[in-house]
Amino acid sequence: QENEDVGVLDIPAIYEKWCLLQIIKVLIEKYQFVPDEGDWKRRLLMQVIKSRYNIELSFTNNKIGKKVSLTYEKELATINRRPDFVLDFYSLDSNENKYHRLIMDAKFREGVSFPGDVSDLISELYLDKNYSEDKKNTVFILHPSINAIQNVRNPQPWAANSYYGEDSINVKDREKPNHQYGAILVSPFYQSYHSYLDDLQRLVGLFLQYNFEDNKDLSMRDQDGKLLSTIDSVPKEKIFCFICGSEKVTVKRETAGRSNYKNICTCNDCHHYFVINYCGSCRNRLWKHGRYWTYHKTHAFEPYNIQCPSCGALTAQRKE
Repeated sequence: QENEDVGVLDIPAIYEKWCLLQIIKVLIEKYQFVPDEGDWKRRLLMQVIKSRYNIELSFTNNKIGKKVSLTYEKELATINRRPDFVLDFYSLDSNENKYHRLIMDAKFREGVSFPGDVSDLISELYLDKNYSEDKKNTVFILHPSINAIQNVRNPQPWAANSYYGEDSINVKDREKPNHQYGAILVSPFYQSYHSYLDDLQRLVGLFLQYNFEDNKDLSMRDQDGKLLSTIDSVPKEKIFCFICGSEKVTVKRETAGRSNYKNICTCNDCHHYFVINYCGSCRNRLWKHGRYWTYHKTHAFEPYNIQCPSCGALTAQRKE
């Protein structure tokens, strides 16, 4: 209404800008991030209308010790590319200047189904266009196409629409993606979820909980810094609720195996129950959020048995 020069945009451009608003919505409403600027809505609107690049907004959540810089159409000089959305997450509690980058690219394919093999487009962005910046960044595609994942290898209810890098798409791939790339459904027309934002919330939560941590560094140390054989799955960053974003979580430490520890967690606000454990084969940290919200691959007949995204081991296989 304020700018009469705005023309009729094509649908992919509208979808891209709509996805930007949904990312902001998840950060604020689901994970309780607070915009650092009071007039951020008007500034965002005017910059998008003028088609500027490098439109940056900052959000902070002091309760869980995280800050995020969200940049729309960020120019990455290192690879001479401009992905749609770049989210740089920073730890407010770490003394190591800890941060990690999540890149999202919106892909709307009008008139045809989503790519016959989503792995081709993922490979193009992650490797060929090097959005990963030499495998340092997490890269995900946002799409509106139902049943986009044609090679479904995961029994979770969202697996036909979204892929979180929980397992290799191709059976022949030896290296596990370990949640470093994928493609998720973001569409206001899909009615089978609790909310159309569920897959996007699962991605942001996955990144905040799993990708932001060093999940292989689980061995405990003594007072002199010497490594011990004991493993504790508790993360270094603050534990928060995956569902409502609350930092009010009761954590109960229990033994797992001979002398190792898992952590049983319950949100005091929404009562979400989740378990932080580790893989018995490679000792990689694992998060269990139940059949619907868990982003790891689950066992088809035992949904609480999950496959390690790092080495591919299944609990059921180890028992056998």
